[in-house]
Amino acid sequence: WNLTEAVDMSPAELDHLLPLASDKYGNGCNNEMARIFGSVPHDESVINTLSPTNHGPFFWKELDVIIKRVSGCVIVRVDRCEESNLIMKHYLPWMGDDVDICGRRKKQSHRKKDITNAAEEVILTHNAMDDLVFSFGEKLFEAQLEVAKTNIATEG
Repeated sequence: WNLTEAVDMSPAELDHLLPLASDKYGNGCNNEMARIFGSVPHDESVINTLSPTNHGPFFWKELDVIIKRVSGCVIVRVDRCEESNLIMKHYLPWMGDDVDICGRRKKQSHRKKDITNAAEEVILTHNAMDDLVFSFGEKLFEAQLEVAKTNIATEG
């Protein structure tokens, strides 16, 4: 494939391409959380176009399935690596004191420029499931962080 980078595509080009694009293994480019945690058995025609508009009640049922599965995960964020280290040490103590999310994070970006707000809106529209799951994940991260901090305070 010799595609233009997303940052150089117009919103109209992204809108056309995103529901159709797939990698060399046949996986689509949208709704990765549905692909990983959802109940649709890799039906890319559904996953890659999954949205409240296209799938109505099924979208919301699938979101519920995914949220239930994600709620059992330990959430870490590379942009908040120190706090992620606390969460890891609390929820996965068998990993020992060598847990270091920060040490594994690369501090460089290869992005030449940011995408436009209009392009971002198109991408988020095609990834409504991911957007909602990531919002839930942010809340879960904060809740897990509070538990981890409380545990450290009572042990210390």
